[in-house]
Amino acid sequence: MNNYHKKAISLLLSFLLVLLSLATPFFGGVRTAKAGNPPSISVEGGTSSQTHVNNAAVYKITLTNNCDDAETFDLSAGGTSNGWTAEIFDSSNANQISQTPQIDPGETYVFYARITPESKVCDGMQDNTTITVSPQSGNCGSSSVTLTTTAINGGTLVLTKSVSPSDAKVGDTVTWTIHIKNTGNDPIGDVTITDTLGAGCSYNSDIDFHGHNPESGTYPDWAYNEIQPGADYEVTFSSTVTGCSDIDNSISGKWGINECQNVSTLASVKFVPTTPDIDYTISDISVPYCGSASIDIPITNSGNGNADNFKLKIDKIPDFYSISNIGSDWSYDSNTGEFSYNGGSSAGSIAPNETVHLTFTVSMPYGHCDTVQGSATLKYTAEYQSSCGDSFYNPSKIGNILVIGKAPHFDLEKTGPRSVDIGQTGLTY
Repeated sequence: MNNYHKKAISLLLSFLLVLLSLATPFFGGVRTAKAGNPPSISVEGGTSSQTHVNNAAVYKITLTNNCDDAETFDLSAGGTSNGWTAEIFDSSNANQISQTPQIDPGETYVFYARITPESKVCDGMQDNTTITVSPQSGNCGSSSVTLTTTAINGGTLVLTKSVSPSDAKVGDTVTWTIHIKNTGNDPIGDVTITDTLGAGCSYNSDIDFHGHNPESGTYPDWAYNEIQPGADYEVTFSSTVTGCSDIDNSISGKWGINECQNVSTLASVKFVPTTPDIDYTISDISVPYCGSASIDIPITNSGNGNADNFKLKIDKIPDFYSISNIGSDWSYDSNTGEFSYNGGSSAGSIAPNETVHLTFTVSMPYGHCDTVQGSATLKYTAEYQSSCGDSFYNPSKIGNILVIGKAPHFDLEKTGPRSVDIGQTGLTY
């Protein structure tokens, strides 16, 4: 076979191969797609950056289509940390997108990734967001790049507290003033405040946020979504001094998803002790024979503090007397002879410069009208406490109970002739 024949045969075989490739789709054959290489990604300026909170770190990313065919690529961001947002924008960095336009083989497309830490992210925290590029056809592989962003947060939470007046006694009202400040140069987020009153105070349900209302909660726990740099929020409320110790108020605050900062402060009231001073006036109880007497004992507190749990014991009215018509603010224990005061702004309390009256009725029941001796000596003892629980016992006073008037009686007298004759009639006596 000469060279001419060899060339003829080679041309014929090439022609047959071309015919076979053209005919394959028409006879159920499968044409194999070109796989090509996955796209490549490059980030201008590197894959790491830092940014202030509420400001985006912007990454300029160039995608090169290494596939053998024109492709449209899906764009996604994953692995973003709590408190961060990741967004993808088109080549103008103006419109948010999730896919590229169609890109010819070997051509490039520029897009942008914006990674933003929220104000609740602490200073120095990092986020690692992965940007993935995937061809919609699936004919070539995917590519990804991880962007590491460090947050800058120069926010600083400062709490101050004061009280007015700074000196107080039991029963006084004091006003607490709180200042919640951000003295830093970045906003702080997820700010929670907790106020705790000491055991010697009671909250008066009158908190005033002065226009800076929290996004959630109220006294004693409330929260702000965000506090801007330089902000100073004033909060006031009042409480009543109810005890002689623990007259203080602490406030604590924290912010950030990982407690970027936790601060607290305390203010206290200087306690002014007070002393009650009780005096009362008694007189003899004079009960008419088989009658009754109304009793009124004025009791005055001339001290500068409340007389709490006041009791007056009368030892002892004889048992054959009955006690009734006891004043509505009092109760009586017949076994002990003790009268207990239940009136006052707080039960049993006599305020400074206040006079109360113990009233009751003493009666001699008819069943005892034949009693020969109705008199007795009475001992009066007052007992009470200061607002701090110190007990006071006044010197006892002595009085009497006695019966006045005479017992009912009648006289019998008979008159008539002193002598008569036997058988004499018509005599008158």
